[in-house]
Amino acid sequence: MSVTVGSNIQDSIDAAMVKVSDIDFSKINAKLESHHGISKDRVKMMQDIYCKWLVLHMCYPDAELTPNEILDEYWHAHILDTKAYADDCQKLFGHYLHHYPYFGLEGDADARDAGFELTNTLFKKHFGSELIGSANPCKSTDCR
Repeated sequence: MSVTVGSNIQDSIDAAMVKVSDIDFSKINAKLESHHGISKDRVKMMQDIYCKWLVLHMCYPDAELTPNEILDEYWHAHILDTKAYADDCQKLFGHYLHHYPYFGLEGDADARDAGFELTNTLFKKHFGSELIGSANPCKSTDCR
């Protein structure tokens, strides 16, 4: 894995957090609350996890990170605003971060589980807690 934002990993995490904090998630949050009946506190928690996941993608661009169900649900909501998602990806990564919804369903469950283990390890290392739940059958890719 390589680090792309600075030479010190904590500096990279901090710089990435600043960039992610510039993204406006208010419309996604409002839709999840009003149309999906998710409480404001839960939406805030979902956004927090998602932002940290974006940070990991920025700092570990070659890692196969696997989301849990909560994270994936928020990611889907972001992707559905196609223009904003494309713009946000460009700002954060310099390219579109694709969603591959079949990870673990094509005989690659071990790779999915390893990706989720790596995601949990990085969450714990950089943010002090692991993701709850289990791996969702998807991953991100920049289609290298």
